[in-house]
Amino acid sequence: MSILCGCGQSSSIVVYMPDGAPSLSLVSLMAQGYKIGGHNTDYTIVSSEQIGGFVASKQADLAVLPTNLASKLCGDDYQILSVMTTGNLYLVGKQGSSINDVIGHNLSVINLNNVPGLTVKLMLNELGIPYSEGQQSESNIKLVGATANEIIGGFMSGKIEFAVVAEPAVSMMLYKVNGLQVIDSIQRLVGNYPQSVLVIKKGIFKNKDVQELYNELLENETYLQNNLDNVYNVITAHLQKGVVTSFKEDLINEDLIMRCNVNISLAIEEKDTINNYISNLINISSNSANVLTDEVYYEFK
Repeated sequence: MSILCGCGQSSSIVVYMPDGAPSLSLVSLMAQGYKIGGHNTDYTIVSSEQIGGFVASKQADLAVLPTNLASKLCGDDYQILSVMTTGNLYLVGKQGSSINDVIGHNLSVINLNNVPGLTVKLMLNELGIPYSEGQQSESNIKLVGATANEIIGGFMSGKIEFAVVAEPAVSMMLYKVNGLQVIDSIQRLVGNYPQSVLVIKKGIFKNKDVQELYNELLENETYLQNNLDNVYNVITAHLQKGVVTSFKEDLINEDLIMRCNVNISLAIEEKDTINNYISNLINISSNSANVLTDEVYYEFK
Protein backbone atom coordinates (compact mmCIF):
# COMPACT_ATOMS: atom_id res chain seq x y z
CA MET A 1 0.00 0.00 0.00
CA SER A 2 1.36 3.38 -0.93
CA ILE A 3 1.41 6.00 1.77
CA LEU A 4 1.87 9.73 2.08
CA CYS A 5 5.17 11.11 0.98
CA GLY A 6 6.37 14.30 2.54
CA CYS A 7 4.78 16.38 -0.21
CA GLY A 8 1.62 14.88 -1.21
CA GLN A 9 -1.02 12.63 -2.45
CA SER A 10 -1.69 9.15 -1.13
CA SER A 11 -4.09 6.34 -0.60
CA SER A 12 -5.67 5.81 2.81
CA ILE A 13 -3.78 6.38 6.01
CA VAL A 14 -3.88 3.21 8.11
CA VAL A 15 -4.12 3.22 11.91
CA TYR A 16 -3.90 0.07 14.02
CA MET A 17 -4.64 -0.39 17.70
CA PRO A 18 -5.00 -3.40 20.01
CA ASP A 19 -8.34 -4.49 21.41
CA GLY A 20 -9.01 -3.50 25.01
CA ALA A 21 -8.43 -0.26 26.89
CA PRO A 22 -6.05 1.27 24.27
CA SER A 23 -8.75 1.09 21.60
CA LEU A 24 -10.91 3.44 23.68
CA SER A 25 -8.34 6.18 23.17
CA LEU A 26 -9.34 6.53 19.51
CA VAL A 27 -13.09 5.95 19.76
CA SER A 28 -14.05 9.56 18.99
CA LEU A 29 -11.87 9.62 15.86
CA MET A 30 -13.32 6.32 14.67
CA ALA A 31 -16.87 7.47 15.39
CA GLN A 32 -16.56 10.56 13.21
CA GLY A 33 -14.32 8.97 10.58
CA TYR A 34 -11.70 11.61 11.29
CA LYS A 35 -9.42 12.15 8.29
CA ILE A 36 -5.85 12.65 9.45
CA GLY A 37 -4.30 15.42 7.39
CA GLY A 38 -7.47 15.48 5.31
CA HIS A 39 -6.78 12.01 3.90
CA ASN A 40 -9.05 9.00 4.07
CA THR A 41 -8.12 7.11 7.22
CA ASP A 42 -8.75 3.46 8.00
CA TYR A 43 -8.89 2.54 11.70
CA THR A 44 -8.48 -1.15 12.58
CA ILE A 45 -8.64 -2.88 15.95
CA VAL A 46 -6.48 -6.01 16.04
CA SER A 47 -5.53 -8.53 18.71
CA SER A 48 -2.85 -7.51 21.19
CA GLU A 49 -0.64 -10.33 19.90
CA GLN A 50 -0.71 -8.90 16.37
CA ILE A 51 -0.26 -5.18 16.96
CA GLY A 52 3.55 -5.15 16.94
CA GLY A 53 3.71 -6.83 13.55
CA PHE A 54 2.00 -3.92 11.78
CA VAL A 55 4.72 -1.56 12.99
CA ALA A 56 7.63 -3.95 12.52
CA SER A 57 6.51 -4.47 8.90
CA LYS A 58 5.89 -0.71 8.46
CA GLN A 59 2.30 -1.33 7.39
CA ALA A 60 0.98 1.09 10.00
CA ASP A 61 1.10 4.83 9.48
CA LEU A 62 0.05 5.24 13.10
CA ALA A 63 -0.43 2.66 15.83
CA VAL A 64 -1.22 2.42 19.51
CA LEU A 65 1.40 0.23 21.17
CA PRO A 66 2.30 -0.88 24.69
CA THR A 67 5.03 1.53 25.76
CA ASN A 68 7.66 -1.15 26.19
CA LEU A 69 6.97 -2.50 22.70
CA ALA A 70 7.15 1.01 21.28
CA SER A 71 10.58 1.37 22.85
CA LYS A 72 11.75 -1.58 20.77
CA LEU A 73 10.09 -0.63 17.48
CA CYS A 74 10.53 3.16 17.31
CA GLY A 75 13.63 4.94 16.09
CA ASP A 76 14.46 4.81 12.41
CA ASP A 77 10.88 4.83 11.11
CA TYR A 78 8.52 5.82 13.94
CA GLN A 79 8.29 8.40 16.71
CA ILE A 80 6.15 8.49 19.85
CA LEU A 81 3.54 11.24 19.68
CA SER A 82 1.42 10.80 22.79
CA VAL A 83 0.64 8.73 25.84
CA MET A 84 -2.82 7.17 25.40
CA THR A 85 -3.56 5.14 28.53
CA THR A 86 -1.97 5.17 31.98
CA GLY A 87 -2.70 1.71 33.33
CA ASN A 88 -5.78 -0.49 33.71
CA LEU A 89 -4.67 -3.12 36.25
CA TYR A 90 -6.65 -3.88 39.41
CA LEU A 91 -6.30 -6.08 42.46
CA VAL A 92 -9.51 -8.05 42.90
CA GLY A 93 -10.71 -10.57 45.46
CA LYS A 94 -13.66 -11.61 47.62
CA GLN A 95 -12.02 -10.39 50.81
CA GLY A 96 -9.32 -8.01 51.96
CA SER A 97 -8.96 -4.24 51.85
CA SER A 98 -5.37 -3.70 50.70
CA ILE A 99 -2.37 -5.30 49.03
CA ASN A 100 -1.06 -6.12 52.50
CA ASP A 101 -3.88 -8.64 52.91
CA VAL A 102 -2.37 -10.65 50.05
CA ILE A 103 0.89 -11.28 51.96
CA GLY A 104 1.11 -14.99 52.75
CA HIS A 105 -1.20 -15.87 49.85
CA ASN A 106 -1.02 -16.60 46.12
CA LEU A 107 -1.68 -13.73 43.71
CA SER A 108 -2.80 -14.75 40.23
CA VAL A 109 -1.58 -12.29 37.59
CA ILE A 110 -2.50 -12.04 33.93
CA ASN A 111 0.49 -11.99 31.57
CA LEU A 112 2.90 -12.54 34.43
CA ASN A 113 5.93 -12.53 32.12
CA ASN A 114 4.87 -9.41 30.24
CA VAL A 115 4.08 -5.81 31.19
CA PRO A 116 1.22 -6.58 33.63
CA GLY A 117 3.41 -8.96 35.61
CA LEU A 118 6.44 -6.66 35.42
CA THR A 119 4.31 -3.76 36.65
CA VAL A 120 3.06 -5.82 39.59
CA LYS A 121 6.67 -6.65 40.47
CA LEU A 122 7.59 -2.99 40.17
CA MET A 123 4.74 -2.11 42.53
CA LEU A 124 5.76 -4.73 45.09
CA ASN A 125 9.38 -3.58 44.94
CA GLU A 126 8.37 0.03 45.59
CA LEU A 127 6.14 -1.03 48.49
CA GLY A 128 8.87 -3.23 49.95
CA ILE A 129 6.70 -6.37 49.81
CA PRO A 130 8.65 -9.60 49.13
CA TYR A 131 7.39 -11.82 46.32
CA SER A 132 8.28 -15.12 44.76
CA GLU A 133 7.27 -17.18 41.74
CA GLY A 134 8.17 -20.38 43.54
CA GLN A 135 8.29 -20.71 47.31
CA GLN A 136 5.32 -19.59 49.35
CA SER A 137 5.86 -18.16 52.83
CA GLU A 138 3.90 -16.22 55.43
CA SER A 139 5.92 -13.08 54.66
CA ASN A 140 5.76 -12.96 50.89
CA ILE A 141 3.32 -12.98 48.00
CA LYS A 142 3.57 -15.87 45.57
CA LEU A 143 2.93 -14.72 42.01
CA VAL A 144 1.17 -17.19 39.74
CA GLY A 145 0.55 -16.63 36.04
CA ALA A 146 -3.02 -17.22 34.83
CA THR A 147 -5.38 -16.28 32.02
CA ALA A 148 -8.55 -14.28 32.62
CA ASN A 149 -10.68 -17.40 32.08
CA GLU A 150 -8.56 -19.37 34.55
CA ILE A 151 -8.97 -16.59 37.10
CA ILE A 152 -12.75 -16.48 36.70
CA GLY A 153 -12.93 -20.26 37.14
CA GLY A 154 -10.59 -20.08 40.12
CA PHE A 155 -12.70 -17.49 41.88
CA MET A 156 -15.86 -19.49 41.23
CA SER A 157 -14.31 -22.71 42.58
CA GLY A 158 -12.62 -21.01 45.52
CA LYS A 159 -9.14 -22.00 44.34
CA ILE A 160 -8.11 -18.36 43.77
CA GLU A 161 -8.32 -15.71 46.49
CA PHE A 162 -6.63 -12.71 44.87
CA ALA A 163 -5.78 -11.67 41.33
CA VAL A 164 -4.49 -8.76 39.27
CA VAL A 165 -6.58 -8.31 36.15
CA ALA A 166 -6.92 -5.65 33.45
CA GLU A 167 -10.02 -3.90 32.24
CA PRO A 168 -12.26 -4.81 30.47
CA ALA A 169 -11.81 -8.28 32.04
CA VAL A 170 -12.30 -6.71 35.49
CA SER A 171 -15.86 -5.71 34.64
CA MET A 172 -16.59 -9.16 33.26
CA MET A 173 -15.36 -10.80 36.47
CA LEU A 174 -17.32 -8.43 38.70
CA TYR A 175 -20.42 -9.38 36.71
CA LYS A 176 -19.83 -13.14 36.74
CA VAL A 177 -18.37 -13.77 40.21
CA ASN A 178 -20.63 -13.16 43.20
CA GLY A 179 -18.96 -11.21 45.97
CA LEU A 180 -15.92 -10.17 43.93
CA GLN A 181 -14.69 -6.63 44.55
CA VAL A 182 -11.97 -4.27 43.40
CA ILE A 183 -9.60 -4.07 46.35
CA ASP A 184 -7.20 -1.52 44.90
CA SER A 185 -5.82 0.04 41.75
CA ILE A 186 -2.29 -0.93 40.74
CA GLN A 187 -2.01 2.54 39.21
CA ARG A 188 -2.72 4.12 42.59
CA LEU A 189 -0.11 1.95 44.27
CA VAL A 190 2.68 2.36 41.73
CA GLY A 191 1.65 5.72 40.29
CA ASN A 192 -0.03 6.13 36.91
CA TYR A 193 2.34 4.71 34.33
CA PRO A 194 2.44 5.19 30.56
CA GLN A 195 0.82 1.91 29.55
CA SER A 196 0.27 2.65 25.86
CA VAL A 197 1.43 5.30 23.38
CA LEU A 198 0.57 6.46 19.89
CA VAL A 199 3.42 6.09 17.41
CA ILE A 200 3.55 7.85 14.06
CA LYS A 201 5.56 7.06 10.96
CA LYS A 202 8.19 9.66 10.18
CA GLY A 203 7.87 12.06 7.27
CA ILE A 204 4.30 11.46 6.18
CA PHE A 205 2.45 14.36 7.85
CA LYS A 206 2.96 18.08 7.99
CA ASN A 207 3.48 19.48 11.46
CA LYS A 208 0.11 21.25 11.42
CA ASP A 209 -1.65 17.97 10.57
CA VAL A 210 -0.11 16.29 13.60
CA GLN A 211 -1.06 19.23 15.81
CA GLU A 212 -4.66 19.02 14.57
CA LEU A 213 -4.65 15.27 15.21
CA TYR A 214 -3.42 15.75 18.76
CA ASN A 215 -6.04 18.43 19.43
CA GLU A 216 -8.67 16.00 18.20
CA LEU A 217 -7.36 13.27 20.50
CA LEU A 218 -7.89 15.55 23.47
CA GLU A 219 -11.63 15.56 22.71
CA ASN A 220 -11.84 11.78 23.11
CA GLU A 221 -12.40 11.78 26.88
CA THR A 222 -15.45 14.01 26.54
CA TYR A 223 -16.80 11.80 23.77
CA LEU A 224 -16.45 8.69 25.94
CA GLN A 225 -18.29 10.35 28.80
CA ASN A 226 -21.16 11.54 26.63
CA ASN A 227 -21.57 8.60 24.25
CA LEU A 228 -21.43 5.43 26.36
CA ASP A 229 -24.25 3.90 24.35
CA ASN A 230 -22.26 4.15 21.12
CA VAL A 231 -18.83 2.93 22.25
CA TYR A 232 -19.52 -0.76 21.63
CA ASN A 233 -20.89 -0.11 18.14
CA VAL A 234 -17.84 1.96 17.20
CA ILE A 235 -15.46 -0.74 18.41
CA THR A 236 -17.21 -3.62 16.66
CA ALA A 237 -17.42 -1.62 13.42
CA HIS A 238 -13.62 -1.37 13.31
CA LEU A 239 -12.56 -4.87 14.32
CA GLN A 240 -10.23 -6.73 12.00
CA LYS A 241 -11.96 -9.74 10.50
CA GLY A 242 -11.75 -12.66 12.90
CA VAL A 243 -11.01 -10.54 15.98
CA VAL A 244 -13.52 -10.72 18.85
CA THR A 245 -13.54 -7.73 21.15
CA SER A 246 -13.03 -8.19 24.90
CA PHE A 247 -15.74 -5.59 25.56
CA LYS A 248 -19.31 -6.68 26.32
CA GLU A 249 -21.98 -4.22 25.24
CA ASP A 250 -24.04 -4.30 28.43
CA LEU A 251 -20.96 -3.89 30.65
CA ILE A 252 -19.70 -0.63 29.13
CA ASN A 253 -20.44 1.97 31.78
CA GLU A 254 -18.81 4.93 33.52
CA ASP A 255 -16.90 2.67 35.93
CA LEU A 256 -15.35 0.62 33.13
CA ILE A 257 -14.37 3.74 31.18
CA MET A 258 -12.82 5.27 34.31
CA ARG A 259 -10.88 2.09 35.10
CA CYS A 260 -9.51 1.92 31.53
CA ASN A 261 -7.61 5.13 32.37
CA VAL A 262 -7.57 6.88 29.00
CA ASN A 263 -5.31 9.86 29.73
CA ILE A 264 -3.90 11.48 26.60
CA SER A 265 -0.84 13.72 26.85
CA LEU A 266 2.10 14.68 24.65
CA ALA A 267 4.86 12.12 24.98
CA ILE A 268 7.62 14.70 24.90
CA GLU A 269 6.05 16.40 27.92
CA GLU A 270 5.98 13.03 29.70
CA LYS A 271 9.50 12.07 28.60
CA ASP A 272 10.92 11.74 32.10
CA THR A 273 7.98 9.61 33.25
CA ILE A 274 8.21 7.35 30.20
CA ASN A 275 11.98 6.98 30.47
CA ASN A 276 11.74 6.20 34.18
CA TYR A 277 9.07 3.56 33.57
CA ILE A 278 11.13 1.96 30.80
CA SER A 279 14.21 1.97 33.04
CA ASN A 280 12.28 0.29 35.85
CA LEU A 281 11.00 -2.41 33.50
CA ILE A 282 14.52 -3.07 32.22
CA ASN A 283 15.78 -3.38 35.80
CA ILE A 284 13.25 -6.18 36.39
CA SER A 285 13.68 -7.85 32.99
CA SER A 286 16.52 -6.71 30.74
CA ASN A 287 14.81 -7.72 27.48
CA SER A 288 11.43 -6.18 28.32
CA ALA A 289 12.18 -2.79 26.75
CA ASN A 290 14.87 -0.60 25.18
CA VAL A 291 16.21 2.72 26.42
CA LEU A 292 14.67 5.59 24.44
CA THR A 293 16.68 8.37 22.84
CA ASP A 294 15.40 11.95 22.69
CA GLU A 295 14.93 11.66 18.93
CA VAL A 296 12.20 9.06 19.42
CA TYR A 297 9.84 11.68 20.84
CA TYR A 298 7.80 13.66 18.32
CA GLU A 299 8.26 17.39 18.84
CA PHE A 300 6.21 20.19 17.26
CA LYS A 301 8.53 22.64 15.54
